[in-house]
Amino acid sequence: MRSPSCQRGMSLVLVLWLLALLLLIVPGFVYTMRVESAATASFQDEASAWALSVAGINRAAAEISADYGLVAVGEDGIVFLKNTDAGYKPLPAEREFGLGNGTVRYTIEDERAKINLNAAERSAISGILRLTGVDAAAGDIIADSLLDWRDEDHEFLLNGAEDDYYAGLREPYGAKDGPMNFTEELMLVKGMNLSIYYGSSGIPDWMGAEREGAYDGLEMYVTVYGDSRININTAGEPVLEATYGKGIANEIVLKRKAQGYIGEQMHGGLVTSDVFRVISTGEKNGSEYRIEAAFVRKAGTGETALLSWREHGVFAR
Repeated sequence: MRSPSCQRGMSLVLVLWLLALLLLIVPGFVYTMRVESAATASFQDEASAWALSVAGINRAAAEISADYGLVAVGEDGIVFLKNTDAGYKPLPAEREFGLGNGTVRYTIEDERAKINLNAAERSAISGILRLTGVDAAAGDIIADSLLDWRDEDHEFLLNGAEDDYYAGLREPYGAKDGPMNFTEELMLVKGMNLSIYYGSSGIPDWMGAEREGAYDGLEMYVTVYGDSRININTAGEPVLEATYGKGIANEIVLKRKAQGYIGEQMHGGLVTSDVFRVISTGEKNGSEYRIEAAFVRKAGTGETALLSWREHGVFAR
């Protein structure tokens, strides 16, 4: 029979072993709990960022629905002019507001200030390509290929491409034979590349693409919404020149500078806008969520109808 002192010694050893075991287990448990807690907090921040970005879309839609009958070009870009009893109040295209513990940033872009890839004449397409730095030969290929891409037949133009060309690519696909849903689809058209679309210095870093040439970029000048008519009050000089030619473009620009706003239609152009794109970013504790939506404002009622909705997801600042 073991003596009491021996038993106490064994008990002490057992306690020490248990303490050592706890010292090994507890840090891991605490670390796991911290990771799970951080993951939960991160998920909550991401969900909040999504809700904030939706709030930005909703606020922009409400503004578009209000009485913004006039749109003009200001020194800092597009400004929306709100009709008030005191006159027309300029509202900046870029806005920011706080909500809860987060922040919402959103922009409203006038799609009538851009060239419609689905409806524009070949001259406007080749014109905007030229004005953004694309040489004549490459511009002819892209312009003809774009027309082939969107038309329903399978006959290709002189410099264009149809299914046979795209089927021979390393990753084959077919011509759409219909209207584009998003401007990024232009990247699928023969002759296009990231530098021409985004601009040589505008390619997003995450794409990791090599920059080519010296292009200004098509992205800011093109749309897939509306029709071929542009708003002569908001269209920039490259869009005006590509659409009407240099002479008429200069006439419109000079008149716009003199009057501030052109109230009468000229050369088939519009003087108000009804199609808008909204880009909203919600931010909460470093988590950001971006949503892009397009709206058309119905004449007479001012009500907005959703044309498209794209969520670009969560990204860290």
